[in-house]
Amino acid sequence: MKILIVGTDESLNKIKNIIDGIDSIETKEIIIDDTTLIKQDIKALPDDIDGIFATGIGVFYELSRNFSINVPMTYAHRSVVSLSEAFFNYVELGIKFNCPSFDVVEKSLVDDLVEEFELDFERYYVLKNKPKYDEDFYLSNHIRLFKEGKIDCVFTAFGYSYNILKKLEIPVFRLRVTKLDIKNDLTYLINDIKSKEASNKSFIVHNFKGEDNDYNNKLIKDYSILVDGILFKQDEERIIISNKGLLRKYTLNNAKTFLRNHQTDLSLSLSGGDTINQAIKNSQYAKKFIDETYRIIYYDGISLEKYDLMKNKKISASGDINKISENTGILKKHLYNISTFVCNKSDKKIRSSEMAKLLSLTRRSAVRIMDILVEKGYAKDANANSQTSGRPQKCIEILF
Repeated sequence: MKILIVGTDESLNKIKNIIDGIDSIETKEIIIDDTTLIKQDIKALPDDIDGIFATGIGVFYELSRNFSINVPMTYAHRSVVSLSEAFFNYVELGIKFNCPSFDVVEKSLVDDLVEEFELDFERYYVLKNKPKYDEDFYLSNHIRLFKEGKIDCVFTAFGYSYNILKKLEIPVFRLRVTKLDIKNDLTYLINDIKSKEASNKSFIVHNFKGEDNDYNNKLIKDYSILVDGILFKQDEERIIISNKGLLRKYTLNNAKTFLRNHQTDLSLSLSGGDTINQAIKNSQYAKKFIDETYRIIYYDGISLEKYDLMKNKKISASGDINKISENTGILKKHLYNISTFVCNKSDKKIRSSEMAKLLSLTRRSAVRIMDILVEKGYAKDANANSQTSGRPQKCIEILF
């Protein structure tokens, strides 16, 4: 397997060092200094590669725009680890800034970590992340905001922008690619490469949860034969990919019947997706909702359904969660947790203390999410009907 790494020197070497530790993978490299000059600097991409790993989202978008790419491609994401590292560097510097700007990262992530680190910024700007925006867009906006006095420092994921801002003597912190993010992104890329021919919507992923013992593993192997699937292990997870995703009812009935007829603690999530990687991610997310009552969870990236084996009962978390997330800026995982929490309640109400516990957030963050849902029309204020003492709790009724 050959993977092409494209990007700035520092991030490229970090990615290469990790990939070089895998014997079955060879790498090729193209080093660039300015992502906006990719079309000029790269005349053509090698034709003997199986996948592409870009060092950042800017490189990813420029490659997508300027080349006809027919192999799987990913980029090194900047997640919670990257932003946390940047905040650590900021705190250790010991200089107080009041109004930073950010690029590439999600606003909800910035909101949560600003609160977690107890950073008392007066305000901050998170530049929207869209495919049509190139690195020059983000750089020019950072500079404009600084000149207008709206910001006093920058957090950027772009190496070229970081160097330019340093030369302009604008305080800047780098959102660096981390080993954890690289390893996660590499896993997804390898899966996409291996599954390229099978990557279509006619597959389904079966992800098992339960004791890892000989008896259960024998059952899982038997189940893989039943669904005509491919069984493999990934990060201690036992996953089956079958090509019967379009026959959803048939697949669900097979799973329910199989688990009913065997004495086992096994449960499983069933998931679809546009790619194998996305379906695996969906199955990992769905596993979080498995419990003693609902041992089969189905999730296709939009709706989540729970199945009770004994009562043949199903509950659903409905609503266009993707759309709600886009409109509100609230993480999809939070919206699914809220939806499944209230779906079996007659009044669909949730209090601030319940939401804080459900989402593992502070009470203040939970109230902020509740306010956004009400403001955007996805919930309405309600009476808490609480008989407990202490400070009053905010309560809303969920409308999705």
